[in-house]
Amino acid sequence: MPRELRTAISELALADRILPVAAAMFRRLGYARTSTRELANRLGIQTGSLYHYIRGKEDLLFQICSSALTHIEEAVRKATAGVPVERKLEVAIKRHLISALTDSDSHATMLMELRALSAERKAAVIRQRDQYEELIRTIIEESQAAGVVRADIEAKYLTLSLLNMLNWSIFWFDPDGPLTENELATVMTTVFLDGASAKRRGPASRLE
Repeated sequence: MPRELRTAISELALADRILPVAAAMFRRLGYARTSTRELANRLGIQTGSLYHYIRGKEDLLFQICSSALTHIEEAVRKATAGVPVERKLEVAIKRHLISALTDSDSHATMLMELRALSAERKAAVIRQRDQYEELIRTIIEESQAAGVVRADIEAKYLTLSLLNMLNWSIFWFDPDGPLTENELATVMTTVFLDGASAKRRGPASRLE
């Protein structure tokens, strides 16, 4: 193999590693406590070489936050496309959770370190987050209209409750524990759609 081709392949492989390694370090150490020198050491390169790929540490955080939201939205849109409305929310819940767990370092970094971005970049990520929230809310509204989900609670609050439950599970889920990702997704789907009460109660008061 020509030397130039080997070099090109090596650089591509390094570029693909930067975001996952940075996300893992930001999650474990925190964004503020992670230096570019430590990141370069983990990647096995000189600090100066790292700046061949990035302009600064904040670039990494922004890319991690943005890509985490992009990937999860694309996954849910693709999974729910053409699915009957009666099953669409179930599919969305499972796909969201599995996607978040598969890319848990990036997703956790987005949730915990978003506040460290500059105002402009934080606003851009929040717009992405709001766009994804709107997707889930639309699915819930469609499910309410179809009689799949109770309609006495506004879709806004159901959406926030669901996303809170799904997003923060990545911090306690143990990949070596008794549940697989798919099994946990089934648990979450059951809890949200069927509830945890052993005995069905009357309707909740409407939230205004």
